Amino acid sequence: LQMNPHFTFNALESISSFVMEQKPREAVQYLNRFAKLMRYTLEKADQERVELRDELDALSHYIALEQMRFDRQFDFVLEVDEDLDAGDLAIPPMLLQPLVENAILHGLRPLVGRRGCLTLRVLQAVEPGRLRIEVEDNGVGRGAASAQRTGDEGQKRSMATRILASRLKALSEATGKPFTLSVADLDEGTRVVLALPNDEVWGS
Repeated sequence: LQMNPHFTFNALESISSFVMEQKPREAVQYLNRFAKLMRYTLEKADQERVELRDELDALSHYIALEQMRFDRQFDFVLEVDEDLDAGDLAIPPMLLQPLVENAILHGLRPLVGRRGCLTLRVLQAVEPGRLRIEVEDNGVGRGAASAQRTGDEGQKRSMATRILASRLKALSEATGKPFTLSVADLDEGTRVVLALPNDEVWGS
């Protein structure tokens, strides 16, 4: 449940850069979002479930920070099924952030020659009582990302993937309900699909 410590260091460096470049408005905006994200992490990370709406709000802060840090090099699109109410649904906290982080750092950051786009979709799954969440980017793809990574960078991503897989397995065993993750290579970029129980906030 710990966010990548490098993100914290990078965030502080970004704030410092805005100050040094005499961009006080950007520095304040960045600091406000960073503070809200850190507060959410501290307050929610040890809870079993949180409102999907709160998780999406926290993700929007994280993504906005990365957009500012990378000089607005990519867009963000959020699509929520009109039949779903994010305020009525609950998911384990910080479940989506590693997927979004991978999409930004390894898919969109290395992109050259076209504008990046990160799309997050929250959908009704085909199976009853299931939720489907997609994290899609139009980035360089897994093959190119693997070729461009240094040893340390590759290890960090592999570790994040292993930790998430272990967490999903533990959630499945604890709840008796399947939590599954799949990855698809697109013509441009990657789509990661997380399928999980459609739990209501006040449900058992």
